[in-house]
Amino acid sequence: MMLILSILLTYPHFLSYKVHINFQNSFMGGIFMNKILMTPGPTNVPEEVFAAMSQNMHHRTDEFLKVMYDADKKLRKVFGTQNEVVMLLSSGTGGLEASVVNIFSPGDDLLVINCGVFGRRYADISREYGVNVDEIKTEWGQGIGPEILNDYLDKKKYKAVYATYSETSTGIKNDIKKLGSIVKNHGALFIVDAVSAIGSLKFDADKYNVDLAIAGSQKGLMCPPGLSLLALSDRAWDAVLSSKMPRFYFDLRKYKNSSIPYTPGVSLILGLNKALDMLLKKGLDNVYHDADIYSRAVKSACNILGLSEFPDKRYCSEVLTALWVPSGVDDKLLRSQMQENGVVIAGGQGRLKGKIIRIGHIGYLKCDYILKTIYSLGSALNKQGYKSDVKGALGEAETVLGAIK
Repeated sequence: MMLILSILLTYPHFLSYKVHINFQNSFMGGIFMNKILMTPGPTNVPEEVFAAMSQNMHHRTDEFLKVMYDADKKLRKVFGTQNEVVMLLSSGTGGLEASVVNIFSPGDDLLVINCGVFGRRYADISREYGVNVDEIKTEWGQGIGPEILNDYLDKKKYKAVYATYSETSTGIKNDIKKLGSIVKNHGALFIVDAVSAIGSLKFDADKYNVDLAIAGSQKGLMCPPGLSLLALSDRAWDAVLSSKMPRFYFDLRKYKNSSIPYTPGVSLILGLNKALDMLLKKGLDNVYHDADIYSRAVKSACNILGLSEFPDKRYCSEVLTALWVPSGVDDKLLRSQMQENGVVIAGGQGRLKGKIIRIGHIGYLKCDYILKTIYSLGSALNKQGYKSDVKGALGEAETVLGAIK
């Protein structure tokens, strides 16, 4: 509450702006009584989703089966596929592992497009199961050019190609539509890590020639962590049936046709079903439009704060903004100071730890969340002696946010 009073006392003219009509009220209740998660995941969970999760329901009932069928139908729309979407009780990494043990047999050849932490993770998982892995490694902050992929596939035949849609460790996104066309032309399966992209970026698995897309509940889908979601094409299901890989809990054959072989994440699926209702009611095109606006608001405001983006601008993702930590600024202290003001952002991963900060702007968001983040970031920078134009940054963000639907 002290933070909002400080903003209003310092910049009282913001109350006149359209996006701030409910600015004060939004800080008086709900998520602002605790903290907002402005990370690439987990993201904020709406109260409606928490309420849906509180239902007391048994998984071996017709009542829950109806929820499963409903959620599957809605997930198909979000994934852009005619095929069913399998729901597993696991993290997104569990979904990645599930894809490996179901698609491949030991000795199969896989080409991994490695643009950061999660590309490397998929390669590591695959090697653990005896898959022969080749990697196209980009410089961190760079995406993959379609012509590079085409050259690799001209030289060798692979069972499958893996790519990350939005690589949250570096802030880049790949052009999955173009990559999918190339993979299809070479006869390989196309596996896409869409964990942070589903519900955030336009995605059409069938039209993009994606054979297996993996997502998680805790990012654009506005739910707590705990569900991995896998959409498989007919070609991918054929690979599942022929795989010689050992598997038990992650054996997708057991989950086909919305089967429930083991105790599922009942509360999470109830919450997911509600979140999907909210996304579809808003309209997916509007969801993607607003994700772009939130991204542009944060990126342009951070530029006014004097911060530089880490990734190559040709590949910047709308899911997050990755920023270099200025010289003389302690990123851990910066994030701690922001958290004291109720805003949680992420630091760097792997070799970028301590070098970048990452601001997520997906999932359940309001314009006020963006403004509070910019104010908290600018204030924390100023506390460490890095002079930032907080007023100018807030004004820029407000201007961009005026296009939110």
